[in-house]
Amino acid sequence: MKKCSMKMFLKSMLGVFIFALCSIGYLENAKANTISTASADGNAVKVEESVPLDMNTVMSALEGKVIKDGDRIEINDDYDAVCEVILQKTAGSGIRLMSVTSSYGATCNIYIMHSGTNTNVAVITHIISLTYNDSALVHINSGSVSVNTLVSYVTGYAYGYSITNTDGSYSSASGMIRLYDSTTGYYYYYGCGVSVTRGGTPSFSFSQV
Repeated sequence: MKKCSMKMFLKSMLGVFIFALCSIGYLENAKANTISTASADGNAVKVEESVPLDMNTVMSALEGKVIKDGDRIEINDDYDAVCEVILQKTAGSGIRLMSVTSSYGATCNIYIMHSGTNTNVAVITHIISLTYNDSALVHINSGSVSVNTLVSYVTGYAYGYSITNTDGSYSSASGMIRLYDSTTGYYYYYGCGVSVTRGGTPSFSFSQV
């Protein structure tokens, strides 16, 4: 009976030690110390030896389990893990996020030659909403490209608008405009882009493609 009690005690101690290893994040092989005590002429004698413990086996035994405080989970025939669940409140950040959102826009007049006259036939407008966060990080929230035709024989529409944001150091947006001249049957395509770097102001561009 005494031998059985000692064995139970050793298993409990090993279980606590195994859980401690799991808690501090050892992922490779570790060694668990087995401790045995014997009483000889009234003096306690402690003997320690190292026993190989495969942490992959431990992690496999814990995988997929909902662990509650005080759970005892069998690792293998020799070891149990006694689990202690500790809830810890995360420390709040001392950094306040400050942000400023502004709208920026640019326009481009489109001229097409008609009967020897360079005629303003449309106006392209590109507008974005841009937020500067703390440390001057940039983020384009929204944007749009539109076209307003000024003569009856030219029609147009916008398409393919997209926005790209990175880690706050760079953002860009772009779209396309298609114009159709019914007097000549020609199509005209214009690329509309904008880019902004950290701490900078937006740079708009319009180009015929």
